Amino acid sequence: MAASGVEVGSARPSPFGIVGLYSYEAAGGNNLDQAVPAAASLQFLIAAGDALDDVQDGEPVAGLDRQDPAAQAELVAALLALCHYAIASTAARGAPSERVVAASASLARLELAAMSGQHADVNTHAAKTVSLDAARRVTAAKSGSLGRAAAETGAGLATSDTALVDLIGEFGHQWATVVQIANDVSGVWPGGPEDTDISMGRLTIPIAIGLDAGQGAGATRFKDLVRDAASDPEAEKEARAVLWDSGAIHKAWALAGLHYARASRIARELQARNPHSRLHELLTN
Repeated sequence: MAASGVEVGSARPSPFGIVGLYSYEAAGGNNLDQAVPAAASLQFLIAAGDALDDVQDGEPVAGLDRQDPAAQAELVAALLALCHYAIASTAARGAPSERVVAASASLARLELAAMSGQHADVNTHAAKTVSLDAARRVTAAKSGSLGRAAAETGAGLATSDTALVDLIGEFGHQWATVVQIANDVSGVWPGGPEDTDISMGRLTIPIAIGLDAGQGAGATRFKDLVRDAASDPEAEKEARAVLWDSGAIHKAWALAGLHYARASRIARELQARNPHSRLHELLTN
């Protein structure tokens, strides 16, 4: 499942865009009109990532022919171009040029980091196995980088204080990691008729915990279930039960709690510095 939870073409604002706006405020920005294009740039970037995810997972992309790779590539390229056009347009709204350049550089750097995470994610799926450490690295690169990008671009338009921008960026990283782990857990129990991450062969953090459980008959059995889940509904059902009974889901929530605590600590520090900061609200919604 995509980190944003936003379908390509959806009018629903991405929470990553909201992170950008709130980060602008937390860094002392007082003209949200300047930050709106930065939030839009994240919307385009997340949409590009979601489209790429769908293409690589073999899922349909709304409005596109699954058998037309050229159209799919054009969509991703167009969304990325719009992403960078949007952040550059903040200059026309009065943002200082040096801050626009810094925000653009942060966006490009973290976009590349997220792409490296996507590449690593594809490789783990091809290998059919992943360790918990590797799954955490993928999440940090793929989702954490996007959260940091949202926070750094918003904050970078409001201040030239690099230490403050980095602190707010770290909040974005931790927040996005919590969101992704929650998404991973819901991918095991989606609560509807859609396929689960197990049946789709996605080696997310809860599944990595199960695969990383050690040696013995139980561990081997779970690996066999994950392997067979795509074609055998009973294997998928049993794999879900194993994840619950083994405590893998609970461990995933505990890991999310660790990142939540880190994000919460930073949010409190930022609110103490600036009472107008609303980043803490992202941890309660």
